[in-house]
Amino acid sequence: LAAAGANLGLLENDRYDAVTIASVADDEETLRVLLALGASAKLTTSRYDGTALIAAAHLGHDGVVRMLIHAGAPLDHVNNLGWTALIESIVLGDGGPRHVATLKALVDAGANVGLADRSGTSPLALARSRGYREMVAILERAEDRVALRGREHALRDPRRVAEPAQPLGRLGRARAAHEPAWQLHLADEAVRHGRRHRLLDGPRITAHECARARDVELQRPGRRGGDAVGAL
Repeated sequence: LAAAGANLGLLENDRYDAVTIASVADDEETLRVLLALGASAKLTTSRYDGTALIAAAHLGHDGVVRMLIHAGAPLDHVNNLGWTALIESIVLGDGGPRHVATLKALVDAGANVGLADRSGTSPLALARSRGYREMVAILERAEDRVALRGREHALRDPRRVAEPAQPLGRLGRARAAHEPAWQLHLADEAVRHGRRHRLLDGPRITAHECARARDVELQRPGRRGGDAVGAL
């Protein structure tokens, strides 16, 4: 049929396409053939405005989930229930091996573990409330990785600077955004007081992390330790 020109993306009465039907049926062989023939894993399908990936995650079809991820299925699509594939693997799953494998495949592929449901409940909180320990462990590790990447990015980004406990005000923020010397001054303040400080529009960092950021700035070509003080 495909060779004769059949449309692989057509929807039936329940708004399922062939890819979603194969995914719900846990039919990996048919799904493999469909994807090889050019069928898309990216369509919005079903009465819930979901995707084949969401349907497969709901049912814990972990092998299908991995195939759809490899085929480019949208990881963070939100259906009209307010759920992603990651959330459905929790709230409609049973916490068993296949749903755990499904959640792990989604997390490993880069699904956003911070996307909450309509009530504002995170995937981690949803898993905790159900007592799904393996899912909780996976999500906790993923959240830790996200937090670590955020801090590393903040320390590398010259546009993000340490902010003292009191607001800088408009002038102080303008200086911090454009003057490296002022950035060094703020980092020095953080180190001197030994307290946690907040990055503008970013996460909290420790005085030690401020010191690292300061040292990196001082090591830039053409930068001398006295330049920061002299420019203030």
